[in-house]
Amino acid sequence: MARQMIFDDDGNILTDARYSQWHPYDNVPFPKHIEINRPRDEYAVVIDLVKMEINKGVPDDQFVLDQPEGTTLQPIGQPVTPAAPAAPPKKGSRP
Repeated sequence: MARQMIFDDDGNILTDARYSQWHPYDNVPFPKHIEINRPRDEYAVVIDLVKMEINKGVPDDQFVLDQPEGTTLQPIGQPVTPAAPAAPPKKGSRP
């Protein structure tokens, strides 16, 4: 594919994309140069690939995030568990 045009119901161009410099990445052909023009949105972008890896495994540790201090973990579909209140300051100490 060298060009892809997307039109609205009235025949106006929504997207005009051009693909060139096709290169096999891990035996998958992909364009190294992509130009996307969106005239109605008044913008365009050019993408030039320098390096690409396709279907490379992602280690499980890439999906582990440390919970920021002072936040409450809210698992989806479970009721909210309020965080424990902070201990009051000791007498004679400054905040």
